[in-house]
Amino acid sequence: MDVFDVFVKSIDWAHLAYTTPTPVTSLPLHLQIFPSFTVLITTMLYLSIPDTFMTTILVLFGASSPSSCPPMFDSPLESASLRDFWSIRWHHIFRRTFGRMAKPLLLLLPSSTSPQTRRVVRQAITFFLTTTLHLLLFTTLPPLPASSTNPNPQLSVFLDWNTIKFFLTQPLGLILESVLIFPLTEALSPRPKTTFRRAFAWSWLLFTGRYWSDSWVGKGLFNAESERPIVFSLVRGVLWGNWRIVQHPCV
Repeated sequence: MDVFDVFVKSIDWAHLAYTTPTPVTSLPLHLQIFPSFTVLITTMLYLSIPDTFMTTILVLFGASSPSSCPPMFDSPLESASLRDFWSIRWHHIFRRTFGRMAKPLLLLLPSSTSPQTRRVVRQAITFFLTTTLHLLLFTTLPPLPASSTNPNPQLSVFLDWNTIKFFLTQPLGLILESVLIFPLTEALSPRPKTTFRRAFAWSWLLFTGRYWSDSWVGKGLFNAESERPIVFSLVRGVLWGNWRIVQHPCV
């Protein structure tokens, strides 16, 4: 995580964000993967650490039992497929909440609708809801501030197309996995089958994660003075003697 954080904070994202709406996907392809993976790891850390802390307090004081407090993320880096990542491994609170919100809408489907079609519709509704939530969350962030080279601060826009592209391409990936990847790998022995399915899942997540990274950059979350997912930096310490990361308030 330290290596990725140092890399993304070393780029002049503020200038790129002012000059193009796609600051990450405008980079050479091999450089786009680092920000994409950094968003994944950063999200896990920001959500897992406070969740684990609160869960520990609740269990210690007897307000809850360990069995009723599953981890926020279930080892997502070990996901064997895209379906495994989104349906089991990633963010159980959002997954459970949006899944329940989708159930009333599924009642509108004819009773003759196949289980496969119902699953696709449920996934589409779930990702539509999570897209809306993340768009709303991003509107609460301040726009990039003005600078000497960019005197006019950017306005906050609700319909952030990079966010929309990331979340609404996930159902497409799940469909491709179901109708193409799973059938093509079904006859393989367990190890190569898992390898091919995992390769597709992570290729899809990292490729589409570039759009999500564009959104983060557009909100200044990759700027050098922005939030940091780490407190102590081995890389910065070895290179520049800056072992402890001081949190600077976002301007």
